[in-house]
Amino acid sequence: MEYLDLAGNKIFKDLVTSNSAYVDKTANIAELYQAHSKFEMLTRPFGFGKTVFLDTLYYMFSKRHPEFFDNLAVTTMNISIPKESVVKIDFSAAKTQDPEDLAEFLFNFYRQTVFEYGLDGHITSEDTTYWQTINFIKLLAKASPTGKAVLLIDNYESPIIREFFNKNKISGIYKVLLDFYRALWTAQEIIDWCVLTGEIKFFLNDPKYEGLPYITDLTFNERANAICGFTPGDMKKYYNDFIQDEAEIAGVTAEQFLSNLGDWYGGFRYTGHKISVMRPSSIKSFLSLSNQNVYREYYPFRHVENFLPKLLKKYGYNHEKLLSPTSCGYTFAEWNSINRVNVFAMLSQMGIFSFSHVNVSLNDLSRKFTFFSKITNVEMRDIYKQAKIEAARLEDNP
Repeated sequence: MEYLDLAGNKIFKDLVTSNSAYVDKTANIAELYQAHSKFEMLTRPFGFGKTVFLDTLYYMFSKRHPEFFDNLAVTTMNISIPKESVVKIDFSAAKTQDPEDLAEFLFNFYRQTVFEYGLDGHITSEDTTYWQTINFIKLLAKASPTGKAVLLIDNYESPIIREFFNKNKISGIYKVLLDFYRALWTAQEIIDWCVLTGEIKFFLNDPKYEGLPYITDLTFNERANAICGFTPGDMKKYYNDFIQDEAEIAGVTAEQFLSNLGDWYGGFRYTGHKISVMRPSSIKSFLSLSNQNVYREYYPFRHVENFLPKLLKKYGYNHEKLLSPTSCGYTFAEWNSINRVNVFAMLSQMGIFSFSHVNVSLNDLSRKFTFFSKITNVEMRDIYKQAKIEAARLEDNP
């Protein structure tokens, strides 16, 4: 049996030019773009492939390496993806210690991109983040064939959660971010599409600093349900031979093996229908339990060592009591303020809590989701247990 790598930390370019397995989501992305809003956000727990999703978007809009898409589904569709100026900003690369660090990170990104892209202009350090961002977008749009730019923002919440419990810094960091998003809103006429991804939802607007007052949340949108992660259909299509081999080794049918695999992670349901979405890295963990030919990578949960234990310490860690036999009573779509946190919503966004099904009720203005929830699976239960142990240690050694 060949060595199987279910993406790992690879980006789109590496996946399509190597022997790694690649689940083709380009058709989903093209359909998403066809009906896109100006500003859209997608949140998923860590390991769902958000970065690969944005990398794919980057190459779809970029003039670079069109041959990457020769054998992918988007080439068979009658949907035109314009070649535009496109940039991807990864806020996890901003090693934020204070607001000045975050502002410097953005300035350096703008300056380096202007140089690498050969844009006709420059960004000055004397300007504020707001004006630097507006001028940067203007340069991108000016160099674009359509006169508009595409902005891809990965791990948008990283600067917030990194200093979330530092009262002396978080307000200043939040202000820099709101200035950044206020600039995007101001420059919206020359932005074709701005897509943000992250794990945890935070408000991106504030009455004092404005920020981004309107953004479409794709998290529970039918169009984006399976754009990240793997559905059972994806597994059958792209890993059928592997599943058949593993099922034979386990002495079960392929359907039973796939069901067992789904049980390991439970499967998130982001809309009212029954199609569940599995986390690729969790699938890898499940397969590695009994197969040495699978790349072994246990959950690299980056929040365990800092953010999650501190969150549990501050707000308590008996959240299992929130899980009613019928309904959790919260909408998972709720956003968090840096001054007021819905812990259950945050834990669900991080992947600790999941749900078995969802009820959708309609009114004249919106849809309301009611989730029947539980701790996601054995993997997440172990991580949650570890985080509670770390939280107890913080209490003993403040």
